[in-house]
Amino acid sequence: MRTAYLASTAYVLGEQAHDYRDAASFEAVCKQHSMPDFASVFGWGTYWRTTRSVGELLVESVASTLASSGLRGCDIDALVVCSSNFESGQVVDYLPLLRELQLDRAFPLGVTWGDCTMLLAGLEVARAQVLAGLDNVLVVSANRIEDEAFRFQHYALFSDGAASCLVTSGRRRGFEMLGSLARSNAGLAHDPKEDDTRLFREVHEQFMHRQQINTADLEQVVCSNVFLPVLKIKEGRQGVSGTQLYVDNVTRVGHCFSADSLINLCDYQARAQQVHGGLVMLTANADGLRCQTLLQRVSDA
Repeated sequence: MRTAYLASTAYVLGEQAHDYRDAASFEAVCKQHSMPDFASVFGWGTYWRTTRSVGELLVESVASTLASSGLRGCDIDALVVCSSNFESGQVVDYLPLLRELQLDRAFPLGVTWGDCTMLLAGLEVARAQVLAGLDNVLVVSANRIEDEAFRFQHYALFSDGAASCLVTSGRRRGFEMLGSLARSNAGLAHDPKEDDTRLFREVHEQFMHRQQINTADLEQVVCSNVFLPVLKIKEGRQGVSGTQLYVDNVTRVGHCFSADSLINLCDYQARAQQVHGGLVMLTANADGLRCQTLLQRVSDA
C-alpha cells in the first residue's frame, strides 16, 4: 500500500513589515466592533505587505521547496496552486509558471474556492494523487491583499505571503500524512444567528474516531493565525489545551490566508523537539467550512 509524506516546507512573507496600527481599516473596524486596543489580548502585532505579485511570491516559495527536497523540476508530477487572487491576474497563466519553475511535465491544478481552507484542500488533493500512483506533487498557497481597506478585519490581521511543500511517495524526514476530514454547513450562510460550533464538533469527533485517537494524543494543533480569543475559543471547544495550540505566529506573522498551516508547521518544526511518531493536526476554517489533517512525524528516514 502506498503512503504519502509531507516534506520540504518553505514560505515567504511580504518584504515590508508594518505595525498593526498602520492598517488602513484598524480604527474603523475597532470602532465598529467595540474592540479596545489591547494588542496582547488579541495577538495584534506585525503584518507583512508586498509590492510583488502573487506569482512572484509563489515562485520564490516553490523554488525553496524544490531546492530543499533535492529534486529537479523534471521529477515533479503535479503542481497544486491554492489562491484567491486568480481572477485579478495576480497569478500568471499556468504555462509561463511551469516554465519559470522548470516543471517540464507537471500537471497544474488550481484550488480557488474555500478561502482559508484552500491549502488543506490542496494537500488532500495531493495526498490522493500520490496514493493513486504519482510520486511527487508540489503544493503551494499564495495570496496578497489587493485593497488595503480589507487588511485589518474583526477576526484577523492579514499578511501577504506564500507557503509550499512536497507531497511524495518516498519516505523522508517530515511527516506521514495519515488522513483528513473536511465538511461544510451551507445553512450557516442563511442563518447568521447560528454559529459553527456544531460543525466544528462533528468534524473533530468523527475525525478522532476515524483515526482512533483522542485529542490528548495530539502533540500540537497547528491552525490559522486569527485573533487569539477566536482561536482559543473555537479550538478549545474541541478539547485542545493551551499547550497543544500553536499560537506563536499570530503576533509575529499575522494571517496569511490559507498558507498559515504550512507557515506555522515550518516554524514549529524548526523549534520543537523532534519526537519520532509525534502527532500534529492541521486545522483551517472559513464561513461554513471546517478542515482537519493529521500528520505523524518521521525523523528516521
